[in-house]
Amino acid sequence: IVLVSRANQDERLCHKLLEGHKRVLEAYGIKNLSSFRTDWFRRDDVIVIAAMTPDGERVMAGARLQPGAVANDFPLHQAVGHMDSKVGDFLEDIIPEGVVELNALWNSIELAGMGMGSEFLIQVGMAALPMIGFKHLVALTSPVTRRWREKHGWRLHEEFGEEGYFVYPKPSLRASVEQYIHPDFE
Repeated sequence: IVLVSRANQDERLCHKLLEGHKRVLEAYGIKNLSSFRTDWFRRDDVIVIAAMTPDGERVMAGARLQPGAVANDFPLHQAVGHMDSKVGDFLEDIIPEGVVELNALWNSIELAGMGMGSEFLIQVGMAALPMIGFKHLVALTSPVTRRWREKHGWRLHEEFGEEGYFVYPKPSLRASVEQYIHPDFE
């Protein structure tokens, strides 16, 4: 079951999404990220996406779509904006056109073992843009999820960080800021 809902509609689901995200990242030795905050649980403008078992009890994968009124409202800016001020300038430039961040993207090992990975969550986020009134979808990508985004028309912002990459969230990983513009708005 794929469930798309406003965060403030289901606090229990929000907790499950957050716990699943934490478990996956802790397996990589990552213990604290800006996306681990819980203030988004009560927001009606944050959209959560969950892949659940047929009985609706277990969350197998998740993500959220989070808008912002200023650059620092976006988890990606909170994570790497202090490393390169151009990230904040970029977000401020596109906020008036409508921008939402795809963040906290994760999937369970069981789902990945079925060959499903997180690609369908990315596709749900992309497809939702015109329905929720946004032109731009941005994300702070990891090497694991980056390959899915490349084949769906996302743009790597090579002008940020060091040739497009930030050492984040730990020294052995590199993150990048990527952007997708829905074709309805081009």
